[in-house]
Amino acid sequence: MKLFIRISIAVLIPLALLLSAYALRGNYLSPEQKLIGEWKEVSWTYEKADNKGSVNFNDEPISEAMKHMISRSKIIHQAETWFFTADSGLVLNTQHKRLNVNWALMGSSNILRLKYNDEFEEHYNLVELNERQMVLHFENDDLTRGIVKIIFEKI
Repeated sequence: MKLFIRISIAVLIPLALLLSAYALRGNYLSPEQKLIGEWKEVSWTYEKADNKGSVNFNDEPISEAMKHMISRSKIIHQAETWFFTADSGLVLNTQHKRLNVNWALMGSSNILRLKYNDEFEEHYNLVELNERQMVLHFENDDLTRGIVKIIFEKI
């Protein structure tokens, strides 16, 4: 009887661990999988850097005029929704226009690369990504030195 219990425990515990690991793995989404779908811009904020290089996190919204000036040289210029597809496509929708670009995650999935017409390429720091929210940072040198923070919510 004791031998039967030992054998049962020796078989059941590894089996339970294996099944648990398999179940957890099935619920895990890679960063690429989390990106797939439609995202809406919620806010743009500006984080200024002082002369010493430290960053002042000021979460006050950027005005539409400032947003326009900052993003005028970017692919994302005034996009309101971003739709990521599984085949590395990204559709940027504005009120009047639709733009198709390609996307890829680089590094440790912390850099979002956007490529347009095989000519223009932009990089954004992917600061936060979960099933509900995405936060991107990019450096802005056009007006004043600092970091622009864009927050998205999944639609």
